[in-house]
Amino acid sequence: MRRWSPWLLALVAVLTRAAEPQPSQQKLISYREPVVTKLEVDASAVVAFTIRANGRVADAVTLATTNRVLGDSARDAVLEWRFERDPTFGTGRNAVPSKVLHREVIEFVFKRGGIVTSMSHRDSAKAWFPRDYEPVIRLVQADALDPPLARLERTPDPTAAQIVPDLTAGGSVLVSFVVDETGAVRVPIAEQATDDRLVDAAIELVGGWRYEPPTDDGQPVLVETRASVSFGPRGD
Repeated sequence: MRRWSPWLLALVAVLTRAAEPQPSQQKLISYREPVVTKLEVDASAVVAFTIRANGRVADAVTLATTNRVLGDSARDAVLEWRFERDPTFGTGRNAVPSKVLHREVIEFVFKRGGIVTSMSHRDSAKAWFPRDYEPVIRLVQADALDPPLARLERTPDPTAAQIVPDLTAGGSVLVSFVVDETGAVRVPIAEQATDDRLVDAAIELVGGWRYEPPTDDGQPVLVETRASVSFGPRGD
């Protein structure tokens, strides 16, 4: 595999379909390479991240890795990446530069020689890792979790509390997200929406949710799940 080139990001696959059209002009313009220490064996990491209309990365989370330090390094590097502004949402009177447009997944391969390579990764980390490597961070589906995922009751996020009363449309939004090992919601994105005006409020609401830290067979895991969020007009 070739040495990593920033242009390979053009091959990154979209993890889930957003409610709005995918941005077509957001190319990578500022790249930071993960910090690689001397390795005894090859390692790998899969990172999911969301991109705003202004080209900044909204959030990034390591879905799976064979080396936790390198997994954290990959996540931290992605958080520093910058993309071109999306022309649909980044300019004009009605521009929303902070809008989260889509989510992507990237896979890093760390070689013992210090070379970092990457590839697009459509299926998370379910089947990629070599047999000899046991992931130290593991992603599971919500319906496979034991015990089941449990959401905690808490005060709504202040940003969401400000957005919801201003809604003039009712309907629902299907939000896809990852619950990390602490129970926090990460990289939320809208998959479907009855009205695009509800998307921002749904993402803000779900982003403020907290869960009991998920475990599977007694071990901490990350969980991929979805939730449908319903709204009445004017916040009813």
